[in-house]
Amino acid sequence: MNQALEQHVQNHSRHAPELLFDLAQIVEDLRPIPDDRDRSGVALVKEHGLNVVLTVMKPECRLAGHVNRGPISIQVLDGEVMLFARGEETLLRAGQMAAVDAHVEHAVVAQTDAAILMTVALGSA
Repeated sequence: MNQALEQHVQNHSRHAPELLFDLAQIVEDLRPIPDDRDRSGVALVKEHGLNVVLTVMKPECRLAGHVNRGPISIQVLDGEVMLFARGEETLLRAGQMAAVDAHVEHAVVAQTDAAILMTVALGSA
């Protein structure tokens, strides 16, 4: 994470009645990804069972198969990713979003440089 974004995260709450994010600026701040990593990300919201994470990925970066306790959405802000769920592959491009039910194993693999916004809803805390 670059110094400007790290400073922003340290100085701003990730839980409040109302939060506003400039997603394009955050994507820009997360790039370039360091040579020794395949992705970089930041948690934007962590409140009452809602987690929102913005991740930038290098091509072929894989978010390994896993299961979430709550439903998730994966919104592609930039680039292309392949979503693997229920034995199917779905190519998602910038401007597209997919939702995956709770307890469904899924994985995401970047096909290009990509930026995704992942939301996990776990219900009230």
